[in-house]
Amino acid sequence: MWVDLKGKDSVPETVHHLVLPVDPTSDMSWSRQNPIPHTDEVHKNDKVDVNNNSPESHSEAIKRLKPLKLKELLDALDCSQCLIFCRTNLDCDNLEAYLTALGGGRGFRGKVEKGVENPYSCVVMAGMRGNDERRENLQAFKDGDVRFLVCTDVAARGIDIKGLPYCINLCLPDKDEDYLHRVGRVGRADHMGLAISLVATQKEKVWYYDKKKWAKKELSTKLADQGGCCIWYDEPLPNTLQRPL
Repeated sequence: MWVDLKGKDSVPETVHHLVLPVDPTSDMSWSRQNPIPHTDEVHKNDKVDVNNNSPESHSEAIKRLKPLKLKELLDALDCSQCLIFCRTNLDCDNLEAYLTALGGGRGFRGKVEKGVENPYSCVVMAGMRGNDERRENLQAFKDGDVRFLVCTDVAARGIDIKGLPYCINLCLPDKDEDYLHRVGRVGRADHMGLAISLVATQKEKVWYYDKKKWAKKELSTKLADQGGCCIWYDEPLPNTLQRPL
């Protein structure tokens, strides 16, 4: 048997891949849904309107549309368990709040005898959460006490969840190998798995800054080349060309 440890990582054939385009120019539902998903406030100083055909309006629409499309997916697949990857800690917080609101507003408060608390029950596993909380949340997900584990790439490696059927990328990762690690959480031990990526058809303005430089300072929504904390991110492009925070 020959084992090559220097070659590129690969995804098992048991993983199926699906790309779902998110087009803010053809889907206006982002302006009338209730509850409207919270966003990262990149456009808090911009005029955003469904009738305003500006890049800023399209970008804000993407931020609101993706959680709506996610809900449609979760409902259509009747997901009992799914791993959901977000770009940043803030995105995880916002998605947790949105899913909790959909489920009636009661967040996960520990194990209960009746099992899953609501159809959109979720917990977060991200870098800004403490080690104990991350460990407890992962265990709650494994035990089936919550349906969804919302996470950043901190959960993309070294986590083995037996029989996990679905993985959804709310955004594509920064590096190609991170995609392999993300989707590698499904399709394990000869189980079939489905990896779905929601990909924006328009550019999105996202946070991009040095945490140390901006520590204890108010973040600027100006572009990085103008002394601010943001860049325009074109998701379909090779991710090695752009690295949002």
